[in-house]
Amino acid sequence: MTDDIAISFRNVWKSYPSYSHVTGGIKNVLFHMPSVIRELFRRRTVLEDVSFDIQKGECFGFIGRNGAGKSTTLGLIAGVLVQEQGEVCVNGRVSPLLELGAGFHPELTGRENIVLNGVLLGLTRAEVEAQAEEIIEFSDLGGFIDQPVRTYSSGMYAKLGFSVVSILKPEILLVDEVLAVGDLAFARKCEKKFEEFRENRDVTIVMVSHTLSSVASLCDRAAWVENKKIRMIGPVGDVIKEYEAANAPKVQVPDTATFYPAHVAPGVEDLDCSSAPAEFFPKANGQFQDAQVRISFLSQDGTHSLGHWSIAPQPVSLRMEGEKPLLENSAGESFPFILEAEDTAVDMHRPLMLMLQAQSPDGALGTPCWLPLCTTAEARQNYLQEKQKKLAAAAGSGFPPHLWPGGKTVRIVSRNIMVNDAVGNFAVGMAATLIRYGIPARLYAYASCAGLAGIVSSIGDLEHDTEPDDIVFYHYSTEDEFLPLIVGLTCRRKILYYHNVTPSHWFREACPELADALDRARLQYPSFASFDAVAANSAFSLDDVLPYVKEDTPATVFPPSMSLDKLTSIPTEPVAIPDAAKIILWVGRAVPHKRPDMALRLFNELIRLRDDTAIVMVAGGRGDFPQLLRLLEERLEALPENMRKNVCMLEGLSAGQLAWLYRRASLFLCTSGHEGYCLPVREAMSFGLPVAAFPQPAVEETLAGQGTILHEDVCEAAHQLDELLSRAKSSSA
Repeated sequence: MTDDIAISFRNVWKSYPSYSHVTGGIKNVLFHMPSVIRELFRRRTVLEDVSFDIQKGECFGFIGRNGAGKSTTLGLIAGVLVQEQGEVCVNGRVSPLLELGAGFHPELTGRENIVLNGVLLGLTRAEVEAQAEEIIEFSDLGGFIDQPVRTYSSGMYAKLGFSVVSILKPEILLVDEVLAVGDLAFARKCEKKFEEFRENRDVTIVMVSHTLSSVASLCDRAAWVENKKIRMIGPVGDVIKEYEAANAPKVQVPDTATFYPAHVAPGVEDLDCSSAPAEFFPKANGQFQDAQVRISFLSQDGTHSLGHWSIAPQPVSLRMEGEKPLLENSAGESFPFILEAEDTAVDMHRPLMLMLQAQSPDGALGTPCWLPLCTTAEARQNYLQEKQKKLAAAAGSGFPPHLWPGGKTVRIVSRNIMVNDAVGNFAVGMAATLIRYGIPARLYAYASCAGLAGIVSSIGDLEHDTEPDDIVFYHYSTEDEFLPLIVGLTCRRKILYYHNVTPSHWFREACPELADALDRARLQYPSFASFDAVAANSAFSLDDVLPYVKEDTPATVFPPSMSLDKLTSIPTEPVAIPDAAKIILWVGRAVPHKRPDMALRLFNELIRLRDDTAIVMVAGGRGDFPQLLRLLEERLEALPENMRKNVCMLEGLSAGQLAWLYRRASLFLCTSGHEGYCLPVREAMSFGLPVAAFPQPAVEETLAGQGTILHEDVCEAAHQLDELLSRAKSSSA
């Protein structure tokens, strides 16, 4: 290192141990012993192959998010930390303004601590004593200088610490957000002293600050630390410009989705024409913005359309004339009802259903939204009771009598909210739980289902409904064309809940369009900087998005369920399954990364070891990957007859039926190759069901050492299952 260089880093690596289960007392350690043991061999890298030089006499700044490695870099320069690899060279005496007074002894006086700190900084006792009076005068402590520092206030403590470091002729000054010290008058003295250091080319200043204006005004050059590395180093203005540009809220909408998908915003969540015509104003949004709105009058069970109207977006009213529905505009003119089924008989004592869709000039239809329609007071009462039951089931027992209260509201938003889907269950459960405790809540989605009509509103109504004092709680799980809408909302707070975006390679063969969408989803991550708080369904998921949120944004992990014990407390409904001594239960959508084919391969090996076991596979029922379902059917057909009779595939079960299977099963099998399987695992654990899972960070995090991690080799895993089933309860227990 040449004489004109004060500090040099060459290929420096630094890491810390992982202590998430080691802290929290001996009980926490004992309960998480397997995780503790694994963590003893894990380290968290904070600096990775970092190299830079700082010239003598320059003022150099480090900027970046919290946790990027800035303070670790100062610690390495100060010598209080040691790198694992690489070389750190420091040419000069280091005076750290990191934690003022950190080396003070509480029982010694201020005068005695001046000598102690000076010696710790590398000066001789004589050199310190020669400048002691100047330090005392600068500190403004007066007679307190001969009192023990344990009697000092925090401001007096900081004054003395700054005075010691600043008067004792620093050569390399390390500053970590501590320029404003003590009262206003003393803070001005500090600023003046700092200006003297900047003008003195014998003093090298290295500072870390989150206040970019301070770095811009004080530093000559800067380094942007990002994701363990130096992302950019150069003139301070250029570095700050690039840093701000990278962290400014951005929303990238792919060219293939320039417009919102076609949908309808009805402006209401249900319709009641029991005493007067029901008024609403359906509007087409998205790529069919200038199109018609198709309003279908559905059968009692909502399975097929009895007839429909096609109208231009405008205020309308709906009333019943006997069993015939009439739709009119504000001038009282009726729209023609296009009959699709001869038998239009309906039960007026139960709520009916309307399905609304945007319709393009060429006849293409957008995503449907559903509105319950109550034609009588009895139908209205039955509708409210049914809605109440669904919300009570989502929130658990003790649900209050009110449904959607008004006032300042938590608006829960997701692109998709479906029945028996993990995202949908969590979103509905959260809304219901908030209402249960008196907090107003509303649900919004682009795509939903008839089973949640009256509970989930169209996402098109969100912008109109949201008030400045509201909180928006937004679920993100894949590419979302509505993200610009969420980012642009003006409200008190926006909270992101991240469900994890599956790596696209899982879907490249089965559904290349979705694989492309998953790749595009990651382009949207910079917009997460617009949210005021972030939560994720696991630490594994949270780590994925933390680099994209602001450094001071609160972030946490929240399990993907509002009521993990919900299924354990509801009445069960039996399901027809094979008659076997031991039952393996597999639950999840039939999608590639859940690896249902792996479950069948594993069972095929297991059945060679024991013939008293059956596997029950419960899919979500959405059938959105028919190719995979066909593969599973082919694999099932290829099994010998004596094995095939012990495989049961079910779809779209009710909560009561699923609860019955959890109680009946001997073991729960998780074959997921990526995140997103934590809810069924948590449900199985709530029933005390043994869990066997293939290695996967989020699942291991959920199990916390309570389950069995299977070998990736199917034959080895089958032997593990054989041993587990030998100890597991019988399916008739």
